[in-house]
Amino acid sequence: MVRLHCDAGKDEGLALYFPDQQATRDGTTGPTHEVIRSSRELADSLHSEMMRSLAGKLKDGGVRGDSQTFVGSRQGVLTASIFSLVPIVTIEMVVLSNKADAEFIKSDAGQQEMAQAIADGNQRVSPIARIRPGRAATGGFDFAGT
Repeated sequence: MVRLHCDAGKDEGLALYFPDQQATRDGTTGPTHEVIRSSRELADSLHSEMMRSLAGKLKDGGVRGDSQTFVGSRQGVLTASIFSLVPIVTIEMVVLSNKADAEFIKSDAGQQEMAQAIADGNQRVSPIARIRPGRAATGGFDFAGT
């Protein structure tokens, strides 16, 4: 699962977040250690490909754990990550409180470049991440070659 978001704050540029630990919300503890590991791999792959497309256009904020977000710092990880049964990544496309980032994402060209970068990243990971048929509800997935 890839979640798209625009951030706010003092930072700037593109950053990808993945669940880096477990947390409990509404009686559910998650994600599993396998989802955490696989989410990190997904985030690294997406980030690498996206930054090839966006180099020089946005600051590279890297790959970060959910626990570094506002919500994650309070509950351990992002809420969607707790409940996820499959690898999950949040792409913070820009920081809207940064003028240059806001101008980039508001422009038609910037939106096209972001969409292409996400598509490029997806092309790279689509042969890597595979859901096992009939097991999605139980979180069954694997990575090609492992």
